[in-house]
Amino acid sequence: MGNIVDYLKSFGQKPFSEVNFKREDALCLSQLSYLKFDELLSEMSPEQVLLKDLRNYKTFDALFSDVRYEKPNRELYDAFTASRRFENLKLSFYINRIDTEDETQFSAITFTMPGAGVFVCFRGTDENMVGWQEDARLALNKPVEGQKLSARYLDDVASGIHGPFMVGGHSKGGNLAMYSSMCCHKAVRDRISRIYSFDGPGFRRSFLESHNYAEIEDRVERIIPKSSYVGLMFASDKNHMVVEAKELGLAQHIPYNWVIERGRFKEGKLKKNHVNMLDAFNKTVLSLDEKGAETFVNYLTELMGSFDATTTIELSEDVMKHMLNAARAQKEVDEETKKFMEDFLKTYFEILGDSINNDMKDKTSEFQAKLEEVFGKRKIKKLGGV
Repeated sequence: MGNIVDYLKSFGQKPFSEVNFKREDALCLSQLSYLKFDELLSEMSPEQVLLKDLRNYKTFDALFSDVRYEKPNRELYDAFTASRRFENLKLSFYINRIDTEDETQFSAITFTMPGAGVFVCFRGTDENMVGWQEDARLALNKPVEGQKLSARYLDDVASGIHGPFMVGGHSKGGNLAMYSSMCCHKAVRDRISRIYSFDGPGFRRSFLESHNYAEIEDRVERIIPKSSYVGLMFASDKNHMVVEAKELGLAQHIPYNWVIERGRFKEGKLKKNHVNMLDAFNKTVLSLDEKGAETFVNYLTELMGSFDATTTIELSEDVMKHMLNAARAQKEVDEETKKFMEDFLKTYFEILGDSINNDMKDKTSEFQAKLEEVFGKRKIKKLGGV
């Protein structure tokens, strides 16, 4: 089963003069946006830099400083620069901001493809924990700082390019692509030809109705993997394409695990019990009034803050220790919020348990015992039926 790297190695040899820009190209670019361009590109510079020329920079290796995906990201870069399709791909208007005080992680880059036009791309949540804290606030009606920045970014970039262009991103980047397209200036919105959200969180229905969604709806493509979790969060719009994916559970969120065969996404199907569980979670969260949602989100961000880790890399080095720190911190909140969070965790672990691999059973049982130690046996349902 092929993935985005395999797609670039094979289908990437077809120039845009033969085959027009496709959704599979958009996913490849969305993953490319995760590379760390900070030491290679000037912030918001309109100067277009060839992707292949970055190899000549002394700081080239800084592109791959995210150790979680260093190997596949290097393979992705090599596949891009070796392809006829993207051999002249140009980069501009790069920005990357991390602000722990207002819980903001925002990054975007603009790709120019001779023969295919411009793709404005928003990066999803990276390894910084502050980004995951910001993600939790997407459940609220009021925009988070990253969303506000995305609309400003789109307006700024549009003033520096000509003609129609596409917008997209993976994970939170998909949410920002949709938000910015709804909330940019109307003259800019009218120039957008396509909007891609790859497993990006959705919006409250009331938010869509009051923020120009009707104007862009026919240009939006929402694409999710068959065990999507992130892309079905807060989603009131059920119109999406489902893609087959390798691995299990939340690992399917990673673009490298999406299956592409013969130049096209291999279509998959959502399991009914998976959809039902997420529908129940969304119904609970989205039915809260703004005060209740604010309480939940504040608690969730504090919970993530209690992990005592600044990046998901640190978290993964000793996930059990950080999760138990968070669980113990939960004891300090009021009973109503605690009950809501217990229901939330139960839903999450049911989804995880539904797709858990056999070789994870021992680790899950160990974590089960630790959770029971903190909360008590009666509080925690056995995870994944293990």
